[in-house]
Amino acid sequence: MLRFTKNQCETPKGTAKQGKTGIRPSTTRASSSNYKSFNVSSPTSSSPKLFTSTLFLNSGLKSSRTISKNQPAKPQPKLKAKPSLITHIGKSNRNSPVPVNDKKEVQRSKINISLNNLSINSANIDAKTPSLSMARPEISKDPYIMNENPMSSKLIVEIEPSNGNTERNTQNSWADIELPTTPGTVLKLFKDKLTEYEQGEILIYNNIYYCGINSKKIKPNPKSNFNYGYDNESGDYEIVLNDHIAYRYEIIEIIGKGSFGQVLKVYDYKRKTLLALKMIKSQSRFQKQAEVEIEVLKFLKKKDEKDNHNIIHIESYFTFRHHICMTFELLGSNLYEFLKLTNFQGFSCNLIRRFGMQILKALKLTEKNQIVHCDLKPENILLKCSNRSHIKIIDFGSSCFIDKQIYTYIQSRFYRAPEIILGLPYSSAIDIWSFGCILVELFLGRPLFPGENEADQLLCIMEVLGTPSEELLSRSTRKKMFFSANNEPKISANSRGKKRYPRTRDLREILRGAEVGFIELMLACLEWDPDKRITAKEALNHPWFSDEGICSITKVNSVNNIATLKGQTASDPYRRRASDHMIQNPSFQVKLTARKVGKESSHFYEN
Repeated sequence: MLRFTKNQCETPKGTAKQGKTGIRPSTTRASSSNYKSFNVSSPTSSSPKLFTSTLFLNSGLKSSRTISKNQPAKPQPKLKAKPSLITHIGKSNRNSPVPVNDKKEVQRSKINISLNNLSINSANIDAKTPSLSMARPEISKDPYIMNENPMSSKLIVEIEPSNGNTERNTQNSWADIELPTTPGTVLKLFKDKLTEYEQGEILIYNNIYYCGINSKKIKPNPKSNFNYGYDNESGDYEIVLNDHIAYRYEIIEIIGKGSFGQVLKVYDYKRKTLLALKMIKSQSRFQKQAEVEIEVLKFLKKKDEKDNHNIIHIESYFTFRHHICMTFELLGSNLYEFLKLTNFQGFSCNLIRRFGMQILKALKLTEKNQIVHCDLKPENILLKCSNRSHIKIIDFGSSCFIDKQIYTYIQSRFYRAPEIILGLPYSSAIDIWSFGCILVELFLGRPLFPGENEADQLLCIMEVLGTPSEELLSRSTRKKMFFSANNEPKISANSRGKKRYPRTRDLREILRGAEVGFIELMLACLEWDPDKRITAKEALNHPWFSDEGICSITKVNSVNNIATLKGQTASDPYRRRASDHMIQNPSFQVKLTARKVGKESSHFYEN
């Protein structure tokens, strides 16, 4: 039966509504008494194929012709059925409208459906002057409608084939889908390409941009102890290239790993751009720290609206399969990788000066707002472009507000401030210590304090700077680990049998050939006492940043020069990088004030 009805301007209670997820009438049919009905038959078949169709129209949509109810019926011409009206849709169409703008259809009236190829038989309808009898159907509310917007003036055609002989488009292509699409459309066209888990999960999302239908998806295992089989034993998400993240991002490649989780290169189908996506491990301690990271990043973004403080800006954050995810702009190589391209020969003072000013500008903002980065190192300073010296500081995964410190043991070992090793309170001064270590490494091409372990790290520092003051040691909670009762350092040989003694190396000699102003600035950054250490604001006003002196040693003086060194790289003389810190000994837990990310996609944030 082909039945028509007109929906009123005000959507009655229980009717289907339209919103971001599309239009979905209820699966519960209205009573047949609410309709004026007539038959549609196909003369091309020996036994007529009957199809049931329901049209919902707004009151403003009128037929181009009118008839009288009392007008007698006239013989109907038998016309050939138009196959495209049927086969374009398929078997079940309760969730999807007919593509009424199909150019192949001949529009006989203002109603966007072809009637001239149908045989119409009814006592109430004249074939020459067809019109519609309007009524309001009683449709139960669809539980999957995710908004409360009234239905707009769209035509919905519901067509059900009477048997399984109707042709269906079995070669649906994702490229033919208009994005964003709805979960209902995806399930209708690509259900067989999704896992059973995804078929339920997709209903959480209002808009679908990408599903990874051609990827080798993981089949979830309810018996798995690792997040239904989506995680490995360490809590990292099992990455499948070309699969989706949150039905929006395509996984291109893994570009970084750490104790926190993984960093992925993804394509955002909504913004049509490449991004970096940081995916945190599913373990609770990393999730809690990620919540703090999000809070810090949001705060810094608000304070850096013009994006001129060289700090990475968070684009969005959400939870996907129990993993907190954050997206950022995709940047270039980090400073350690560029050092490697110089065969670890280091950069010129002028290039270091450009890098140093940008780092200090970022530290000035964090210092002003009582934020500590806690993991500043060459790997966390990235070039914005591969052929320019503009940089951005990334990875605030260990950061905190000074008055909301969670961990006492932080920083990568080569760049770890002495107050952290000695168990003293810390502030943004530890970032200045790391800054000094980084700039010396950019000049030398190797770390200044390459300790093999915590004790050796402290001996490396004392070898250059001497022993700390007795006043500083008196406040240390870990003095007995490194010093004797009379405050003498405990000397021990490292793995190579070498023993380090205080003040047996001089920083001026180590930086031989560097500008005097550079050496003075480094000494001010590498001060034992954090209260006497130079601040970021003071360092920016240091005379060295106004000089344009030339180092007496010829070094790489621009990023463009570095690009010419590709293919000539040497191995890292310090192969084991100093990245063994990462929340080793949490001293205490504080009540987190960071905004909770929540359940799957329920608190999706983006600009």
